[in-house]
Amino acid sequence: MNQRQWIPIEESDAPNLARMKKLEWLITGIGTLVFLIVGLLIGQPALAIVGLVGFGAFTWSIGRHAEDAVLSALTLTPANDVEHARLFNVVEGLRMSSGDHRPAMYTTSSPFPLALAVSEMGSDGSIVVSEGFLQTMDRVETEAVIAQLLWRIRSGDAALTSYLVSFHALMSRIGLSSLARTVIERSVDSRALIWADIAACQATRYPPALISALEKCSLAHGPVSVGIAAPFCFALPETPSHDAHSVSTVPNVGFSRPSLAERITVLKEI
Repeated sequence: MNQRQWIPIEESDAPNLARMKKLEWLITGIGTLVFLIVGLLIGQPALAIVGLVGFGAFTWSIGRHAEDAVLSALTLTPANDVEHARLFNVVEGLRMSSGDHRPAMYTTSSPFPLALAVSEMGSDGSIVVSEGFLQTMDRVETEAVIAQLLWRIRSGDAALTSYLVSFHALMSRIGLSSLARTVIERSVDSRALIWADIAACQATRYPPALISALEKCSLAHGPVSVGIAAPFCFALPETPSHDAHSVSTVPNVGFSRPSLAERITVLKEI
């Protein structure tokens, strides 16, 4: 194996948890300051306490039950260790070597080879794969993709994404979706998928398998409707925006992702 492949990858979830805490403190601080200023103007400085309580409750609600909200956007069936023995064996082998907790596992009926990981603070996470994924990927490709998903859970990337999706949903209710989109763009590392890919290659027995999995996804077709689960997906169809026959539903709420071709090129270079 090319030694250049061994690039230090952040495994701790601390940086992503810190981003969430920073956003919570920022929202609470700004909200309290606004209420304090208004209170001073009308001679009621105690309004600052109302702001502190109100915005504190708001920030507490962000990300709570976000994992369930994302999963509810999909039609899921719990995976079982008989019908999906390969999936369970791969997850068990990888989590034992990495020390991860066992995530909940689900399947969905999409013909596209979907695979995604969702998590939130304090959760062991959830992994979802489609029937198309199970039929398309062989064992080493499955192992490579699952390693990528487990890294996203372990590093807190999936939890941060859940938090920001929840934040966008809450802000949209009060007409501030544009502000939420800006916050997301500044909070998300657009290279996270690249780091996840590299981490997966370093964790598996046959690193080229991830390239093979990405190439299969780039050639796959079929309707995909994942709603708010889009930012969590390992890969999505890359139908040109001008294609009138596109049936994919991939909302853009500030999450950017490198193209499949770019990810494949990076992996081939290392």
